[in-house]
Amino acid sequence: MIGSGGSSKTIDLDPKTIDLNSKTTDLDSKTTDLDSKTIDLGSKTTDLVSKSIDLDSETSPIICSL
Repeated sequence: MIGSGGSSKTIDLDPKTIDLNSKTTDLDSKTTDLDSKTIDLGSKTTDLVSKSIDLDSETSPIICSL
């Protein structure tokens, strides 16, 4: 059973996953800091949206040329 061999390797990864979970807890506190930065990116995303509208207007004459 090849599947059984793969399972044994997966079990070895399981304890490592538990270690990552504890690190994830530390990352959670950092994620809170990123949340405030995400709000700043939100305002910048708004600017990108307006630039996307400019690209739409530039695309329109290209379609007319085709």
